[in-house]
Amino acid sequence: MNIKELRNIEEYKKRFPTSEFLYRKALQFLPAGVNSTARMVKSGWRPYPLFVKEGSGSRQRYQHG
Repeated sequence: MNIKELRNIEEYKKRFPTSEFLYRKALQFLPAGVNSTARMVKSGWRPYPLFVKEGSGSRQRYQHG
């Protein structure tokens, strides 16, 4: 992992702290903390996937507002 990727991960963590909390909680109940291999960390979601509160059509509302 290079410096740019590390900066991106730190920015992601600052921007989406609720997803980190929810991911850690989900790890207690779901294999890999998600219900789909497409949302697994090994599928590219680093350091953890976003958690969506609701969706309608092409719009999504994340847990962060």
